[in-house]
Amino acid sequence: MLRPLPLLFLFLLFEWIVPAAHAEEPTALDGRWSYHWDDPPRAAGSGVWQPDDANWQAIPSPGDPGDHQGHEILWLKLELPQGEWRDPHLFVSSIDINAQVFDGSGRLLYQYGDIDASGRGRFAGWPWHLIRVPHESLGQPLYFRVFSDYEDIGLAGTIMLGERADLLQQWVYGRGFMGIVFTAFVFVVGLICLCLGLAKRDRLMAWATALLSFDLALMMFAENELSQLVAFTPLLWRQIAAYTYFVVPGLVACVMLAAFRRSPPRSAYAVLSVSLAYAIGVMLLSATGQLSFVNAYPPFDVLLIVLMTVLLIEGVLRLRPVTPEGCLTVGGLFAIFVALLVDMASAHGFIPWTGRTAQWGLSIFAVSALGVYTIRVWRQRQELLHLQHSLEQKVAERTRELEASRERLLQFAHEDHLTGLLNRRAFMSQAMQTVAQAMRHREPIALVLFDVDHFKAINDQHGHAVGDEVLRAIADAVRSNSRVSDLVCRYGGEEFVVLMPRTTAEAALALVERLRTAIAAIAVEGRDARRLSISVSIGLIVLGEPTSPMQDPERMLDQLLSQADAAMYQIKNSGRNGVNLTHGLWSADTGAWEASRKSGLQP
Repeated sequence: MLRPLPLLFLFLLFEWIVPAAHAEEPTALDGRWSYHWDDPPRAAGSGVWQPDDANWQAIPSPGDPGDHQGHEILWLKLELPQGEWRDPHLFVSSIDINAQVFDGSGRLLYQYGDIDASGRGRFAGWPWHLIRVPHESLGQPLYFRVFSDYEDIGLAGTIMLGERADLLQQWVYGRGFMGIVFTAFVFVVGLICLCLGLAKRDRLMAWATALLSFDLALMMFAENELSQLVAFTPLLWRQIAAYTYFVVPGLVACVMLAAFRRSPPRSAYAVLSVSLAYAIGVMLLSATGQLSFVNAYPPFDVLLIVLMTVLLIEGVLRLRPVTPEGCLTVGGLFAIFVALLVDMASAHGFIPWTGRTAQWGLSIFAVSALGVYTIRVWRQRQELLHLQHSLEQKVAERTRELEASRERLLQFAHEDHLTGLLNRRAFMSQAMQTVAQAMRHREPIALVLFDVDHFKAINDQHGHAVGDEVLRAIADAVRSNSRVSDLVCRYGGEEFVVLMPRTTAEAALALVERLRTAIAAIAVEGRDARRLSISVSIGLIVLGEPTSPMQDPERMLDQLLSQADAAMYQIKNSGRNGVNLTHGLWSADTGAWEASRKSGLQP
């Protein structure tokens, strides 16, 4: 019967926090049992069982008494102790497989599973049992009639007598709650691994780990005490537990294939096929009534040991090179193997009933799976940090290259490519600012414009390479004989210009004379290996202190260049290799400067 989950958890909380008052603690019932095979005789007329007429044999516990020898009906006798319980109940963890409980008078107190007149019945699951014990039965014998066509027969797990509330709190709510904690932990870890794997685009490993975790979580919940409070369908829960158990090796094989996908173990494909084939085969045989799925447990336990051993050996052999992820994966799968072995040994009676011990192994697998993704996330973060650092270095290097390129472009935009002096465009821009400043502060300014004499003949007779060498040498001479504040420009072709702020006529003539001397000393050889004789024709314009502010520096610069050009051509026309000086004054009447006098200087 289904119960709403919210009401169920409120009920559990109330039962846990507010336990009922009791007279005595629950009592273990070891050493109070005896048994015999097959049914005892019935009373004539009433048909009531007469168990006292049977030959009882003492047994330490009500588990499987030993060799069945074909017997499928077992009677167990329990000598109930005296006690002061208000609501006495008997708690039994499990029964193999169906049972009836009678008091000393033959009255039926409890029955689980359908049992026909011959005492046979079909498997109905392995729930826990809470059997009400009448007060008058305390201190009297209690009889169990058990049917089982399974390999085990009898009562299994914990058997306690006590208050109903105490038994529920300790053996259902308490144990069930801890089991739910394990189940939720395994499920949540599987969900986290799935999300992390999909986020990291490791879909195969993500789905393989998640499906195995979900399968283990579902198997743990199906075997949890609280599952039958959610829905009292013991057979359905046992079927879920069985088939989730049967596919465990196949899902482990999927994890192995995903973890070692570069060199997948061949045995993993075989294990996956065998596991799925076994689960599907049992399902079909059980559906057609040819086999009860519960009888598929014993052979599968043996098969599980073989399949998991093969997988673990393959996993260890694949740990080349040894990596933290590989070790965690194999270690987690080994934890599953050990957990299932412990549970298997406990179920078959090889070791005492372990309860929740095996669930620790499944939780260890969940932790190892989470560890694998934690390492991968950390490693990917380190790679991203390294990549980020590398990208930052490359960006910085590229930025420096772009900055250098920008500076070179600016340099190319302002400098003449052959001589390294200012080009005409840069000169005009800077010269206008220099002229404007001279006019604003009423400071003298001088401009030199000169041309290389017979430069065309040099190119024609000795080649353009020699001509370029001459121009570079002249540029070096001008640069070395000019001040830092002077603007030196290759004006075009073989023409050069020098604008000198705050310069009087005497200072300008001194610079020009040094310049002519330096140019004349240039040593450049022509094609005939003889030193070329180089001279220049210079036009020099000196503008004295203006008496009125200049309104248009661009116009002023054009006039300076025009007058210097005219002065230079006068020298060229008069024989070259000389200096023509023009003194300029600012005229407030005409709004322009005018040449006041000219003088020529010959070498």
